[in-house]
Amino acid sequence: MIAFLIIAVAVLTACGTAKSGVKDIPAAATAAQSDIAFLQRVTDNAAYARGITSKGDITLTLDGGEITLAATIKLYRDTMIRIQVTPMGLMEVARIELTPTRMTVINRMDREYTEVAYADVPFLRQQGIDFFTLQSALWGELFVPGEKHLREAMLPLFTTAAADEGIEIISPAGDNDRIAYRWTADAATAQLSALEATYTSTKGTATDITWTYADHAPLGSKRFATTIALRATTNAARQAINGGITLRMKNPTTTTDIEPPTTVSDKYRRVTPEELIERVFNM
Repeated sequence: MIAFLIIAVAVLTACGTAKSGVKDIPAAATAAQSDIAFLQRVTDNAAYARGITSKGDITLTLDGGEITLAATIKLYRDTMIRIQVTPMGLMEVARIELTPTRMTVINRMDREYTEVAYADVPFLRQQGIDFFTLQSALWGELFVPGEKHLREAMLPLFTTAAADEGIEIISPAGDNDRIAYRWTADAATAQLSALEATYTSTKGTATDITWTYADHAPLGSKRFATTIALRATTNAARQAINGGITLRMKNPTTTTDIEPPTTVSDKYRRVTPEELIERVFNM
């Protein structure tokens, strides 16, 4: 089971975002006022909760294999993403935790863990993985690569176009034109339904990732996707990855009770991410 969890993190990290370094907003708007009005509606749909928690489950797939496990999902704005895996809802057997500075995966069954800073892992550093971009993608929000938060003044940087599924929204590429982000939003409600990202490295390796947002339910005064699916393919790792993660939340609620990051017991053995990933790929 821990193998699938490491695969989940490998998929996430292999699909890391390249920082674009967008800093200055052009004086001339690149989007029509009607487009900006629509983008404002999209951003207004974002949940403003400090934290969201929910029971649910996580489905992990890799090259045709699939497993679904009960989980507790905790999303703390700008602080942490935590997934606690609890088969049959009885006891926690594993934990995936992302904070702005590090990634931690804990295997309760074997009492081992890995904890690294993003910049200390080559495939994270090379692709510029960013916690805040991942957070925006998970929460179903627009973002500008390399920026911590989306500001209203950034909206003219986006372009929009009609598409079969609704309105397509394209993010500015900034200094790095090797990565492209495209969202799809409902033309009537301005609710985001998908995010597609394609990244091609200087070595010719490619990563394609798709997020889909479905089963929106009331969350405070907003609506929040209770089914969030990530599908990714990449040949950027030593072994090509074709996998996905689906989170399903049951009756998510907001909270202001923000838990601190996990402190791992000294009874746990620390291993490197490379060791765990090597173990997975050799299984």
